[in-house]
Amino acid sequence: MIIMQIIWGLDKGGAERVVVDLCLGLKRRGHQVSVCCFVGGGRLQPELEESGVPVHVLRKKGRYDITVLFRLIHLFRKQRIEVVNTHLITADLWGRLAAKMAGVPVIVTTEHSADPRSYRSRFQTMLDTLLGRATAKIIAVSKRVRDHHLSSQSYRDSIFAVIYNGVDLEKFNASGDSSISLKKKALGIDDPSAPVIGNIGRLVPQKRQDLFLEVMAAIVKQRPGAVGLIVGDGHLRAPLESQVEALGLEQNIIFTGARGDIPELLSTMNVMVMSSEQEGFSVTILEAMAAGVPVVATDVGGSAEVIKHGVNGFLHPFGDNRAITESVLKILGDRTLSRNISAAGKSTIRNHFTVTKMVEATESLYEELLPPTSD
Repeated sequence: MIIMQIIWGLDKGGAERVVVDLCLGLKRRGHQVSVCCFVGGGRLQPELEESGVPVHVLRKKGRYDITVLFRLIHLFRKQRIEVVNTHLITADLWGRLAAKMAGVPVIVTTEHSADPRSYRSRFQTMLDTLLGRATAKIIAVSKRVRDHHLSSQSYRDSIFAVIYNGVDLEKFNASGDSSISLKKKALGIDDPSAPVIGNIGRLVPQKRQDLFLEVMAAIVKQRPGAVGLIVGDGHLRAPLESQVEALGLEQNIIFTGARGDIPELLSTMNVMVMSSEQEGFSVTILEAMAAGVPVVATDVGGSAEVIKHGVNGFLHPFGDNRAITESVLKILGDRTLSRNISAAGKSTIRNHFTVTKMVEATESLYEELLPPTSD
C-alpha cells in the first residue's frame, strides 16, 4: 500500500511517537510510507528519514493558509496515495478535506485525546462532522477516547476501531547497575541510593505537574532524600520552577528539559507518577511499564485499560494526591511489592501493548478498507 500519515509536526509527544513507530513498522512490512507535516519536521524527523521514510514539510503560514489545501491535493495525487491517516486537529481538518478532493481511496483519522478543551470550535465541529462522512474509519487509541467522541459528536458506532498505542520492548531493556549510577550522577543525583520519582510529559496544563510537585512535597516529609525528576519542557516551566521554590523543594526536584534518552532516564526511576488531568492513552505509562518501573497514575483516558490497581500498577482518581502519595511510599518501602508490580507491568506490555501489535492491527484495518484493484 502507498500510505501517508499527516500530523502537525514531529516534535516529541505521544501522538508523534505513535506516528513514527507506525511508519517504521509499516515500512518494515513492505509498504510505501511517508509523512506530511504542516510545520518543520521536528526532532523525530531524522529518525524517519534515516530509515528511508520521506517527510514532506508544508510550512503552513498562519491559521487560514488556504494554499495548504491545494499543496496537499497536489502531493496526494503526485504520490498516488492510497491511504491517508490524519492525526490531531489541524491534520484532521485540512488533511481529510484535501484527501477527499484528491480522490484518495481510503481516509482514516486517529483520535488521540478525550480532552474537551483540546477539541473543536462550533464551526470546526460542524466541519468535522461533515468530513466524518468521507472518513472510512476513526481509530481511537482507547475505549474511553472512543466513548468520549461518540458522546460528543453524532458519529455512528461502526465508524470506530480501537487500536491501542504500543511500545518497542527492545528499547526498554534494563540498564546495568553501573550505568544507572553514572546516569544518576550525570543528572546531578549524587546519592546513588536516593529514591527517584519520575514524571514524564510536556509541561502543559493537562499534564498537571503542579500536582506532582504537591505529591513530592508530601513524600519528602517522609523521605527527605527523595528526588523528583520532571522530564519534558513547555510553557509552564517557569511557573513550576516558582512552585518548587515556594514548596522548598529546590534540593529535591530536577528539571531535565525535553530528552531523547527516555529509556535511560526510566532506568534511574523507582516509581513513575502520571498526574495528568486528561489523556487519550498514555505512551509514557506503557514505556515505564515496559522498562519495569512501577507506575502510579490518575484514572484518566485509557489508564484503566492498561493498569489493574494493585496488580501491575496503582490507579487513583485525578486530584487524589493523598492516595497517590501513599501508593508511591508503599512501593518505595516494599521491595517485594515493587518487584511484583514491575514484573506484572512488563508482562502486560509484552502481551498486549507492543508496537508490533499496533502496526499489525493498523495494517489489517487499511487492507480491509482499501478497495481491490482490477487486473
